[in-house]
Amino acid sequence: MPDASCAPLPLRGMIARPNSSGQSSLGAFTYSHSICITGATGPVHGIFSVFFDSDQFDGTIVGQAVAAGDGTFNQVFNYTILGGTGRFAGGTGAFRGDGTVDPRMPPPRINFTFTPTNAAVPETATWAMMLLGFGSVGARMRRHRKLHLPAGMAPSKGRSAGNSLCDALGFSAGLQVVINRRSARRQPAACVDA
Repeated sequence: MPDASCAPLPLRGMIARPNSSGQSSLGAFTYSHSICITGATGPVHGIFSVFFDSDQFDGTIVGQAVAAGDGTFNQVFNYTILGGTGRFAGGTGAFRGDGTVDPRMPPPRINFTFTPTNAAVPETATWAMMLLGFGSVGARMRRHRKLHLPAGMAPSKGRSAGNSLCDALGFSAGLQVVINRRSARRQPAACVDA
């Protein structure tokens, strides 16, 4: 239940008139809101509804009014969609309204520009390309994985394997065959099974 700070003021923030109508890319709509204003400049909060024939969405409004100096006020409203019916059932999201209000002309008129505030969601093809890229990088890294020992741990050419990690693990120095798609070659290995 609203408190006394939400009592009607001369500047009620109506858009054109209560239950105003308009056109959009989704079709004709009717807009209504109930807002609380703390003085001509200050915080604004309330609820709103947008009706498209039998479908609707509604939510909350939070905003701020600032004097523009010429008798008008600049307003910023942040709308949060909390749900809806019909094609908007389960809908959520947010958008922002920036505009001016002129209380000198009854009823006060608000001209707004609405912009969505939700982050873009990648399309299915974008997700597929991203997963394919990660998979390719992982497969390439797995294919080229080799055993790397710290310097001085593996025996070098002409040196015995004494005091090396190979001796400690019960392995001896030798040759290891490395096979990849391009060729099969022999290379010195750090440790091979004795």
